This record gives sequence, C-alpha cells and structure tokens, in this order.
Amino acid sequence: MGRHGRHPRGASELERVADVVGRPALTQNLLCAVAFQGRIACFDIAGGGELAWARDFSGASGMAVDGSSAFAADAHGVVSGFLLSGGSNIWRQDALRNRSLSAPASTPRAVAVGDYQGYVHFLAREDGRLLARIATDGDAILAPLESTPFGVVVQGTSGNVRLLSTGS
Repeated sequence: MGRHGRHPRGASELERVADVVGRPALTQNLLCAVAFQGRIACFDIAGGGELAWARDFSGASGMAVDGSSAFAADAHGVVSGFLLSGGSNIWRQDALRNRSLSAPASTPRAVAVGDYQGYVHFLAREDGRLLARIATDGDAILAPLESTPFGVVVQGTSGNVRLLSTGS
C-alpha cells in the first residue's frame, strides 16, 4: 500500500512500484529503486520490466549503483550494500545511525553519504567499513551526492557546493 493509503496499480511489477524515494538508478539491464517503508528492488528492463529481485527495506533518501552493487541508507541511517546479481545483502554499516543521511554516491573506491551536520562519510564499497569523514561548512547535506571522475559533488542547505575526494 502506498503512503496515501492506495494500493499500487499497473500491468507489471515495475508499474506497481510506489513511494520511491530519490532518483531510481540504472545500470546494465537493471533499473533499481528504493521505497519508503517498502523495498529495495531491481527490475530487468530488457525483459519487459519484470522484477529481478527485491528485499524488504525502508529507504529514506535514494540509492546508488555501480557495476556490481547497489547502496542505500534506511530510515534509521543504516547504510547497506546489495549485490546487483540476486540482491544479497553484502554488508550493513550502522555507525551512522540517526544522522539523517543523504542519498549515497558510488565512487571507484567508496560509497559516500552526507549527513545533517554537514559531514560526508566515505565507506568501503566491498565491506562498508568507514574510510574517511570530511567536514564541510556545517550545513545539512540533504541533496543527493553526485559522483564525478574527480570526486563527489556535495551541496549543503545554504547552497554551497563542494567537490570532495579521498584520493585515489
């Protein structure tokens, strides 16, 4: 059931997705999305939008994908990594609990998330361990982080934009 008490409708599983938070992510033949008080799921867009996999998960801000994994923070600030092939949960990081996390960004080395105090946390893509924590100007980071070849673009609530990197 959707946030507004309606049952999602549609001809395919993809059309019945409701309460998606953040921007859906596209990689290879998969379209992935995370829902508030619902699931994280990937759909086979080459196969007509059929469900490839889904896991119970209450997303808060969106998700990121790379060539092999999907990453999302739940409503409590626990960040998880999932294998794109089958959806197995490969790690959970709860050290950022209750920090009102932004949607993550996947870089070649790390997964980055921003928080309500203006910190950007970099987690290892393979196991979720904390790699670095970088302070910005103290403004909450609510906008999705954007991955670039040079680092992660971060925008605080005051509108300041920064490019952050933990190196190669």
